[in-house]
Amino acid sequence: MLVAKATAPLRFSFNGYEFKLKRKEKLLFADDVFALLPKNIQSQFEKAHSVLPPFYNGEDLNGKTVLLFAQAAIGDAICMTPALREVKRRYPDSQVWVAISGKARPVLEGLPYIDKLLPHPTPLKEVNKVDYIVKAVEMVGKPQFNYQNMIQYFLWKFHLDFAEKETPDVVVDEEVKKELEEVFAKIREVAKDKKILLFHYLSSSIHRTLPPKFLKSIEDLIWDEYAPVICSLPEEDITVEVALDVYGIRAANLSSFMKDLRYLIAAVSLSDAVITADTATVHIAAALEKPTVLISGAIDPELRCSTYPTVIPVRPNYRGKTCVSPCMIHALPNPCNEALEKKQFYAPCLESIPPIVVYQALKDAELLVRNSFETKSCPICENKTSYEKLEVMNSHLLVRCNSCGLEFFTKAKDSKINENLSSLVIDPDKSPIIQTLAKLVKFFNKEKEVLVCPDDGFSEELANTLSGIKKVSLEEFTDSEEKFELIVNLNTLDSTEEPLEVLKIFYSKLEDSGILLTTTLSYSAFPYQVKGFKKYLWWKPCYPPRGLVRWKPTTLFFALKRAGFSQVKVFTSPVSTVDIGENLSVRKVEVQYQGKPVTMIDVSGVTAIVVDTLKFLPLNSKELGAYCCGIGIKGNLNFDWEKLISRIISLVAIDYTWGKD
Repeated sequence: MLVAKATAPLRFSFNGYEFKLKRKEKLLFADDVFALLPKNIQSQFEKAHSVLPPFYNGEDLNGKTVLLFAQAAIGDAICMTPALREVKRRYPDSQVWVAISGKARPVLEGLPYIDKLLPHPTPLKEVNKVDYIVKAVEMVGKPQFNYQNMIQYFLWKFHLDFAEKETPDVVVDEEVKKELEEVFAKIREVAKDKKILLFHYLSSSIHRTLPPKFLKSIEDLIWDEYAPVICSLPEEDITVEVALDVYGIRAANLSSFMKDLRYLIAAVSLSDAVITADTATVHIAAALEKPTVLISGAIDPELRCSTYPTVIPVRPNYRGKTCVSPCMIHALPNPCNEALEKKQFYAPCLESIPPIVVYQALKDAELLVRNSFETKSCPICENKTSYEKLEVMNSHLLVRCNSCGLEFFTKAKDSKINENLSSLVIDPDKSPIIQTLAKLVKFFNKEKEVLVCPDDGFSEELANTLSGIKKVSLEEFTDSEEKFELIVNLNTLDSTEEPLEVLKIFYSKLEDSGILLTTTLSYSAFPYQVKGFKKYLWWKPCYPPRGLVRWKPTTLFFALKRAGFSQVKVFTSPVSTVDIGENLSVRKVEVQYQGKPVTMIDVSGVTAIVVDTLKFLPLNSKELGAYCCGIGIKGNLNFDWEKLISRIISLVAIDYTWGKD
């Protein structure tokens, strides 16, 4: 921030405001905002030294005035509102002032918890009236901003850990809404029973804009159910009409009606659902509680909508020559490097998203709003009352049992899952788990062994590795009267609604001192620990219709004990270096010598260095692998299981990571 003093009387228009200054009058600028002044105006100022009010550090604000000094794009301004509302709720006797750009000011006008709106730059005489300043300028590019959810960022700035409500507020101009109601009524009349879907596919940067071809593919999928409309702002309108004509997009273009931001807000309020690549639109839609899909490639969409209960984010699964999605680049003046590498205009990561995923996300967003799900008890501890709702995926609600910690999906009433999603699934690397299981089976050396598993490539690979172990389906196994010394089970517990009953069947089919060796996918695996368990990882196998229960070592341990096993050991397969590399999204590293940058390393170089550095992880990690492994003993076996498991994990990791030589 800097204080600038007028060297002569000044009158000028800037940043959405009219300024009339006397000689020696001072303004407070963000540094980058001052740099935007026309040179002839800049020359009429000189930098001045002034003592500003202190930065806010969490003090009691009752009876005090606090100024949020911001510049802010429209989306940023909307994201301020939960923090400003929470400040007023906690400190009702405070005064909350905001300095903001003229472009973003309309979204804050009329909110009851803002006592005064000031221009940016801000007259210093106004700044000096406040008790504290909260600085929210020059944010983009700083890690504190880049890697926090937008709502959380402004809460953090006010030293608030959470807010009572973490969705934003917007004010719908009723006069503008009445003006648009006639247009929307005509669309509903023509569309008959269809719902109105607002598309906002343009973004402030081309690498975050949805390709029109992609938009056309989505439109074809939703056409029987939705009447799509496009409501772009005036500065975007010229590009919209061309794109619609070239790609044959049938959506009604209402952009000519969007005179300013108030009209976009009103259009969202009149729509039934929203698909957007524009973050300002997603914040507006969240405030109005509209079922919404946010599509983002460059920026992880969780950072924009994780506190919004009516929004589902969709992200690419993309690894290119120059980047890994999300690249975390906020703005570019031209197409991204990956697009230039492929000699195209739009970001390839966005083009990689299957349109069917966006369609299913839209249906799930509608379920979020309706909240019509079947209720059932926890399949392990049978708790019926205490759940935490996590997300909706493929017409199922994911909940976490607050009693035992198990995460499981409960089906929406009358849901229809699109089975085409199953073809998108990419399994984790199987090599470490197959080698681990093979070593354990060889060590146990039992005569009466059986492999119980689905009929898929994974089980075939393991059966071949185990040199002819008898392989049966769960149905065949259940109908058999035979008992076994060793039962090996692959991933059955992920895809059943009654995992405890399945474990009890395994227990009943074991001889005394028999061993069950079972595997599940693990959501405590390295990728999820590093990045957090992201919504809409549609390329992962842990979602319906394939995955119905999510396991981690603690919940698998509890389930095995509940099934009757007297001795239980749970661990994971070794961490795969593939998983390490696929979850790195480093763009570049600036190498410095004596405080000066000397070279830049691209993403492929950084990934190779980091993966090689982290290769020690598989040697000693027993909880970060992609698969949970459970050993259940029926009866009692005196053995040092901990030593055996640690040794096998270490040996498999060495073989897998570096090989025998």
